[in-house]
Amino acid sequence: LREKEEKLQGGEKEKQSIRDMYEGRIDRMRNDIKSLKEEHTNEIEGIITENEEMKKSIEELTTEKRSAEYRIRRLEDEIESTKEMMEDAKKEAERSREEYETVMENLMKKMNRAVEEAAAKL
Repeated sequence: LREKEEKLQGGEKEKQSIRDMYEGRIDRMRNDIKSLKEEHTNEIEGIITENEEMKKSIEELTTEKRSAEYRIRRLEDEIESTKEMMEDAKKEAERSREEYETVMENLMKKMNRAVEEAAAKL
């Protein structure tokens, strides 16, 4: 009977020892899992923060791009307007030149007539 009792106690001790060993192992695994979860959570939070910053940066760049495109359109319109003004100025200069030539021709004709009239009077 004593032998059986000792065997039972030995079995109980062994059972308790194995239980303690596995419970310790389970606790370590839980702690490892908890630690990994915290690391992953922190990493994910960092990635989310970085993602939000990138989104803001993209929005700012998009705004700058739109602004630049608008300025380019305004400059293109201004260039077109300047070209038209240059063409108008060239046309006006040509008309002015032709008018000057006409006035000079008339003046030369009048001077020639005056010279001829003066020569005829002499």
